[in-house]
Amino acid sequence: MGVFTATATPEVRTTICENLALNNLAIITVTPNKPNIRYCVIRLSSPDVKTEFKWLLTKLQKEGKQAPKVIVYCQRLSDCSNLYGVFEDGLEDRENDIAPKDRLYAMYHSHTDEEVKSHIERSFGQKDGTVRVLFATG
Repeated sequence: MGVFTATATPEVRTTICENLALNNLAIITVTPNKPNIRYCVIRLSSPDVKTEFKWLLTKLQKEGKQAPKVIVYCQRLSDCSNLYGVFEDGLEDRENDIAPKDRLYAMYHSHTDEEVKSHIERSFGQKDGTVRVLFATG
């Protein structure tokens, strides 16, 4: 039997082992610090998301599929939708009739169709995947 967790503290690991009656375990822990992953919280200084995310839109315009992968967590679905629209307009995907599956950005939330979720997961998980910026709700 294998039990896996990415975030358990030593106290939580003990509780899990006790509750599942697990004995004689090999517990393997590794640091979550990865040099290629950065986590930051940025409070927007303005309600104008177009201005606040211009840097990311510009990076995506210039670097395309070479741009680093970024996940933007939003508190509300409406925030995800607004950001998606800003990128859709900024990259002129609507005017150029670029299919959502071929876009450099995607929106992922509880109402996203399962087939679309699968595509996003595959693309974002691959080093050379198309999706570079992902707007998601937490």
